[in-house]
Amino acid sequence: MKIFDEIKKYLNDNYFGTVECAHCKKSGRVRKFFKTADGKTICESCERKLPTALRENLKESCYEEVEEVLSYMDYSEKELAPKFNCDLSYEFFYVDTKNGLYRLSYSSPVLEIKNIETYSFSFEPTEARDKLIGATVTGDVKAVIVTKSPKMCYNESIAYMVKGKAKKNFGSSIYVYENPKKLDEFLEKFESVVERFIENDNTEISE
Repeated sequence: MKIFDEIKKYLNDNYFGTVECAHCKKSGRVRKFFKTADGKTICESCERKLPTALRENLKESCYEEVEEVLSYMDYSEKELAPKFNCDLSYEFFYVDTKNGLYRLSYSSPVLEIKNIETYSFSFEPTEARDKLIGATVTGDVKAVIVTKSPKMCYNESIAYMVKGKAKKNFGSSIYVYENPKKLDEFLEKFESVVERFIENDNTEISE
């Protein structure tokens, strides 16, 4: 009978038992929940709110870190999203320059510009160099953004199959890729917005 009890416990602990989400308190079958490194359970809905990097490393992350991010996501949904009004964008990256907000896609959470620690946008060609035709190349654009509080890292594609320029120095077989023109125009405007809101935030803190 002991072997059957062990099997029953295993099935209950991993598939058919009922557990509660540590964040939203939603109950459900354990097979649809995720666990943090310290054994806390997170439901599918809450897990989807996490940045990709944290979601992929949930088993190695402590619940305190996860809870801090989820609480911020609740704040984003209730306080930031209702007032978000895009007036600057590049493909799927949207910015509210008046309220100092941005989102990495139409369905992603709204985040605060003043909370940005570092960011970068990169054009990544998808065509092989030996297949390039003329002086143009098609590729995707990725945005990497690290925030301060809570500490999060987003590494997302914000544009697909956009065209950029490619040039090759005389006598060389290596191509050098340039950003799409619209991306450079966007980055120039976005940089000034970021500087303004981070400067204002630092001024408020010093006061």
